[in-house]
Amino acid sequence: MNLHPLSKQMVKVLNTTETAQLEPYGSQVVESTAIEIPSLPYQAPSVYSLLDSIQPLPAYSTVFGTCEDGVPFLMDLRDPSPGAILILGDPGSGKSRFLRTILTSTSLVNTPDKVNYCLITSNDRNFYAVTGNDHCLAAASPYDRAASELIMEMSAQTEQRRNGRHRGPAVILAIDDLSVFAGERLDYDGFIHFKWLLEEGPKSHIWPVVTLNVHQLKKVDKRLLSAFGSLFFSSIQSPRLLEEFPGGYSPSAHSLYPGYQFEFMYAGDWIRFTLPAVVE
Repeated sequence: MNLHPLSKQMVKVLNTTETAQLEPYGSQVVESTAIEIPSLPYQAPSVYSLLDSIQPLPAYSTVFGTCEDGVPFLMDLRDPSPGAILILGDPGSGKSRFLRTILTSTSLVNTPDKVNYCLITSNDRNFYAVTGNDHCLAAASPYDRAASELIMEMSAQTEQRRNGRHRGPAVILAIDDLSVFAGERLDYDGFIHFKWLLEEGPKSHIWPVVTLNVHQLKKVDKRLLSAFGSLFFSSIQSPRLLEEFPGGYSPSAHSLYPGYQFEFMYAGDWIRFTLPAVVE
């Protein structure tokens, strides 16, 4: 897998004292497994104060969080080099929270004519705050035919943009839990279109951003896993689960705070960052 580090923008953070206590994550039950989420030993800035501290932001930006050196971590949705994004971790480790943070910051920074998004999830409750605004084009369950139709539509849009027939806004295709969507529910045509979308979508500003429970890794075809360009890791307590993973993994993922901290590869080093506190 070719890993393309996302741009860690050197943005000066203005002096601000506004912080928000991280929302209580408590004990979360995922697939009958109770995961205790510890509290961070410090306060994280709210997504609003973080955005205020780095204004003005250019259009097509989205904010992921704050790195350990205090530098905000941004992504430019006009730059296709990162490729499709995979967020990998244990159940309850904050993968959906990260996805929700991306959609929230995107909608706060950009108008719908610049960036919008589609969502495939089986857990509407986790995303109710981001499905009711003008940026959300569609939301579908992975169990419904509408999810496969959405993949076909995004694939067709990518092809149109490649041929110069239509550009339009950047689109984030957010998929919460790849194992549910791409396990036994993706037929051959759907598989081919989805893999092509992972590989070609970002070049046309259509961005697959996908979560995956590491315990369900074997349910996903390795050809799909190899199509992702950038990997983000949340807490993973059993590295042996990644022994056959085609893209390598963070050797310190076991030490990440579940629900809040993530790591990604940047310039040959593993960079750790913390999500902002998202007000529900």
